Amino acid sequence: MMILKGVKDRIDVKVTAEVNSDNGRTIRVPFLITAKKPNFDERKEVLQKVNDEVLLDEDLVAEYLHGWSGLRGADDAEVPYNEDTLAVVMAAPEYRAALVRGLITAIVGKEALEKN
Repeated sequence: MMILKGVKDRIDVKVTAEVNSDNGRTIRVPFLITAKKPNFDERKEVLQKVNDEVLLDEDLVAEYLHGWSGLRGADDAEVPYNEDTLAVVMAAPEYRAALVRGLITAIVGKEALEKN
């Protein structure tokens, strides 16, 4: 539990999977992920691993992803967050990329990403 105002140990991040469709169209699929928000020292360590390319997507997801909401399936029903659906999402390149980008945003912060 954090004692400082506005400081949380989890954060919701809006992500968008950009799915390639027929005839060169792209379908944008927005949803929210809930991610662990690391402290300063852990953040530095994660950034170093990302920069050194030694942190795998699966490791990042296992450590920092705590769920999602608003993710809709082909039938427009909400896709629940569980081990099986996570495996399906991780197998789809567009959704995997959205998750990883969102987790990195949660870890390093939006401002840091905009500076680079």
